[in-house]
Amino acid sequence: MKREDLMRSVALVGWTTSGFTVARLMILFVLEVQLRSRPADIVLWDICRQSWTIALHSLIAATLVIAATRLPSRTRALSFLALFLMTSASVSALSGWPVGELYQVPGFDSLRNRTGWALFLTLGVAVSLLLRWLSAREARPRRAATHAALALCIAAILPTWIFWGLGALSSERTVIDIHREFAFEEEEWSVTRVNPYERPSLGNLTPSFDYRVDGGDRPAILMPPPCELSFTIGKEDADCHFQTTVGIGRDALAPPGRGNPAWRKGLSSIQIRFEVEIDGESVYDEVLTYTGDAVDQSDRIWHSFGQDEELPVEPGQVLTLRTSWVSPTFQTDIRTPIAICGFGSPQLVRRQDLPRAVSSPETPNIILIVMDTLRADRMSCYGYPKPTTPHLDALAANGLLYEEARATSSWTWPSTASILTGLESETHGVVSDGRCYLDARLECIAEVLERRGYTTIAFTCNPLIVPNKNFHQGFERFDSFPMFRKTDVVLETIRNFMARARGTRFFLYLHLVDPHDQYELTTAARERVGHGTNAPMGIPPQGFRGLRPAILQGLWHDSEGLSIAEQFLSAEALSWLNTSYDAAVATADDYVGAILNQLELLELTDETIIVFTSDHGEEFFEHGHLAHGQSLHPELVRVPLILAGPGIPAGVRTKALVSNRHIAPTLAKFGGAELADVRDPLDLSDPESAQASPFVITSTHQGWWNGQNRVRIYGITTEEWALHWAPRGAAWREEPEPDSPGAWRLYHRSTDPGELTDVAAQHPDVAARLLEQLQLSLVEASARSSGVSLGVGEAGAEMLRGIGYTAEYESQGK
Repeated sequence: MKREDLMRSVALVGWTTSGFTVARLMILFVLEVQLRSRPADIVLWDICRQSWTIALHSLIAATLVIAATRLPSRTRALSFLALFLMTSASVSALSGWPVGELYQVPGFDSLRNRTGWALFLTLGVAVSLLLRWLSAREARPRRAATHAALALCIAAILPTWIFWGLGALSSERTVIDIHREFAFEEEEWSVTRVNPYERPSLGNLTPSFDYRVDGGDRPAILMPPPCELSFTIGKEDADCHFQTTVGIGRDALAPPGRGNPAWRKGLSSIQIRFEVEIDGESVYDEVLTYTGDAVDQSDRIWHSFGQDEELPVEPGQVLTLRTSWVSPTFQTDIRTPIAICGFGSPQLVRRQDLPRAVSSPETPNIILIVMDTLRADRMSCYGYPKPTTPHLDALAANGLLYEEARATSSWTWPSTASILTGLESETHGVVSDGRCYLDARLECIAEVLERRGYTTIAFTCNPLIVPNKNFHQGFERFDSFPMFRKTDVVLETIRNFMARARGTRFFLYLHLVDPHDQYELTTAARERVGHGTNAPMGIPPQGFRGLRPAILQGLWHDSEGLSIAEQFLSAEALSWLNTSYDAAVATADDYVGAILNQLELLELTDETIIVFTSDHGEEFFEHGHLAHGQSLHPELVRVPLILAGPGIPAGVRTKALVSNRHIAPTLAKFGGAELADVRDPLDLSDPESAQASPFVITSTHQGWWNGQNRVRIYGITTEEWALHWAPRGAAWREEPEPDSPGAWRLYHRSTDPGELTDVAAQHPDVAARLLEQLQLSLVEASARSSGVSLGVGEAGAEMLRGIGYTAEYESQGK
């Protein structure tokens, strides 16, 4: 190839790289704003961090495209081969496949996604033909080198400018406080028209299962048309704005067991009108079309109203919501069918613009790391003989370690809600798959800190901790996904955020899941704990998921309720499970080390508070079970708790008994604020103050007691004793009597730290005293509850099946 031809090719590669980069970023921007209903400024900041990855992908694709133009075209077959290669590379660059983030690449499971691929294919063919034409044009040799240099410079500079320019943090951010959620205020609804078969009600509404669009579960006022209800704006609602979404349920034409299905025969689509009025004046009027044959699903997303344009309301005004049929029409209300639709998350919010604060040793950043499913006694800094956690050992050596920290629950939803709110499980109300929505009226730590000027960002790798369950309140950006993902997927994004936020005062919440099965182990972690790669006989491919259903059904227990796990699982297999978990803990430690190393590289260590903990532990047959959620024993509720940073005493270990709910008020103190809902805040940065907690309360509403599933179990732990109480507990395989006080077990922690021997019969007075204290605490905690009760919706149930929880939930009677 002549030098001039080479320069022309290089120039085309450079220009094509720039074009692909800009096109991909524009596509992402439109998709995120239109289909996922995300704020434009957050989307711009979010996608710009991907500019270097997209530019590299574009460079590879552009190189392949231009190289294909040089293929000889002496025959029709070679011409078609060249066009195929060029089109494939172009489609890859425009769609993001295979390197793009999963939720940003179209699938093939809906008409919208298939249409997207058709559009990418059309653009790919057009780009290929254009580039083939351009590469065949004659160019003056003396300008080829100049074009090549200019094109390469722009291709190199463009992603850098996008990352640091368009993606830079603004000097201010808009803080949104949710003042009222009308869906949970049924007593305030004034219903003026109802469907003859079903009244409006609170429930989950799910337009779509497609995680690439904004269509998942959302608390809604379900309003089968025709339906009309209204609210009166009170004096306390001054300076608020109304916002909501509207949607039609994905099974709107086939609500199981509801209404008369005869009307649906031969019906392929319906149209429903959604209206909003203020004092009789229309402010919103939209007709959505629902097609039941899955050919056209363009409206199977949430349609937002009031998020981008402000809709202020004033005290005394009447806000009316209405649904009505457009097509088909019905002669009388008596013949009107039920269609599942409604208004999702109708809210009054207050917005204010606040400047971003600046970090310093006196006003430090905060990083909260919750390592899901990590039991404290598997960490080397907690005395474990294997070197599982060298990076966390170093963090503990420079900070404060609590040896007897307890989670409020033995599974994710209630424990995490306590970490973020500072409240007991019975107060925040997130206690089961039937009650898993975090009430917006509760004050979360992110909300408190954002009002103090913090930049608040969260990365959660557990699909239970998602915006649909309202765990995102107070976060400017909440990065989540409907499936488990390990830290390596988000690590580079976390590093990029830390680099970009340097200088601002930020609160970074990381919910990582590396010790949660299924494990993805690094080679270094395997070698450190001596873990092999081949599973022994008896371990199903699903790991825990394949073993747990039979255990929960009591099949691994004898007629007296004693575990006979050794008959089903060999010592070698159990050892392999334990060592696998150790390797997962070591893998998690390596990722935490990478995050801490980024802090050092950015010189932020001296101005950042780090809090490391877990939401719960994991059982390996200590009490006859696997996994978590089924009991309140130490392997499940004793969690690590380490604090380090400016103002934290270094190299201190304390045996003070504390709860992970004390984390939130401590973080609020670091930010110079308080959590108004917390009645007994402790300052975990001061070990002497933490000694004021005489006991901690734990609970699980999805426990296992003497062969019974989904049993509520409550626990109280003191320095010397631990009591577990099941209000509906009974003897093995027996049903409790109607007036039974339940069953309880007492453990003497000083002589039995593993809680293996029940001594309630030997110490009835101690058991009675602790039970009275436990019941009093539960009554007080329940009295402060908001009363919000909302469980998983269709998308949530689908997610539970997708992550392998189906068998577990079915075996517990779901």
